[in-house]
Amino acid sequence: MQLQKLGLLSILLLTALVVPDTVLAPPAPLAPAVMAHENGKSSAVNGTPIPTDLFTWPVPVTKEISSDYGWRFINGQKEFHTGIDVAADYGDPIDASADGVVLYAGPAEGFGNWIVIKHRHGLMTIYGHMYRKDIEVKPGQAVKKGQEIGRVGAAGQSDGPHLHFGIATGIKGDTMITVNPWNFLPHLR
Repeated sequence: MQLQKLGLLSILLLTALVVPDTVLAPPAPLAPAVMAHENGKSSAVNGTPIPTDLFTWPVPVTKEISSDYGWRFINGQKEFHTGIDVAADYGDPIDASADGVVLYAGPAEGFGNWIVIKHRHGLMTIYGHMYRKDIEVKPGQAVKKGQEIGRVGAAGQSDGPHLHFGIATGIKGDTMITVNPWNFLPHLR
């Protein structure tokens, strides 16, 4: 599990839109919990197993990974990468990985622009590096799994077009708690 710093404005916007799980679709039957690699903990959230098919791949035209979750070197500095970078072409579609409600869609430090969607079980997905004009959803909007929400760009700290895709289990103070997305996508690996 890794922590990702958020700007105060982002936290205020995220926490200002409280979306209860009851607004989201009723849960599907649960499959056995997906086991996480971080600290030997389960991917279950608060002890609740997560369906293994809850999430789907966010960039339907490619599965090419340019940078995986975990430690990496950027400009000679070791840093922890809190998501999966999916290499794609400018303008390739980005789909919602699961049903949910958009918490935030707009500017974010480092990402240029991002979309954060709340899903069942308190999980959130993060989609980063889009250009503002390519964001197709608004805060408070309900989205369906597979619905186009934006297009691939290279905004923010980026060296080319790609989607930064992350999954978070919550927010603690001014920090988003991110986990390895592969723990929730084992059927796609």
